[in-house]
Amino acid sequence: MAFWNRKRTEKDDDELLVAKATALWREKKEADAALELCYSAMKRVGARAPAFDLIREIGGLDARRAKPFQLLCHGKVMTRFFEEGVDPQGIPKTERGFFTTFRVLADTPEEALEFVQRLERREWGADFHSLALEKFSETSDEVSGCKGIYFRSGRTFYSGRKG
Repeated sequence: MAFWNRKRTEKDDDELLVAKATALWREKKEADAALELCYSAMKRVGARAPAFDLIREIGGLDARRAKPFQLLCHGKVMTRFFEEGVDPQGIPKTERGFFTTFRVLADTPEEALEFVQRLERREWGADFHSLALEKFSETSDEVSGCKGIYFRSGRTFYSGRKG
């Protein structure tokens, strides 16, 4: 099938948004508009490397002393996303959360968590509730460039009490 006959996918839309963001940043130095497009692409389709790369480039934070970290984070989900009542095990349906993993280039684990929380707040908006660091480790990844997030896994959601 020829490229022009192929059905357009969400990934294509994501790539177009990031390409537009890249042009806004590199040609016009419109950081806010470029960041908004990156976050919009990530909210719709999920985190992808090109968006993270551009966000780090715009941030321009010196990474000479930075180390690569892997963070396992635990988030709470706002109850308004779920119906009232209890599930078959008797657990309130509103007790929901998720786990997700990030790879971040930062000076400290605390700074890495700040990058993660900033992203999650931006992505969830008013629905952002909390995101806590469960554990972290320094990795042997060879990462260059500016400080910030360079990978996020998908979210693994759960229902019931974490424990």
